[in-house]
Amino acid sequence: MTLPVPARATLASVNRVSASVTAVTLAAANTFRMGLYLFNDSTSEAYVKYGAAASTTSYTIKMSAGSYYEMPAPINTLLISCVWTTATGAMQVTEAS
Repeated sequence: MTLPVPARATLASVNRVSASVTAVTLAAANTFRMGLYLFNDSTSEAYVKYGAAASTTSYTIKMSAGSYYEMPAPINTLLISCVWTTATGAMQVTEAS
């Protein structure tokens, strides 16, 4: 019996998104997303949301300053938004597709 070979990412997009106290998009919706990796390169907490309009009261994950997040399987293909407690630093975003 031959098992199917799982799909593998062939492209990685790396972006630096400046911190903001109003919601910003970290990654657009992408049906080909196979992985998403975030590093909060900021001295502020970041509130990340699977969907639009992240806020300090509407978020999926809360990232402390200097923390790392790797999206677990199954990979979410929605838009990913974020807001910080202060506009200091940035988020390093790597998206594999």
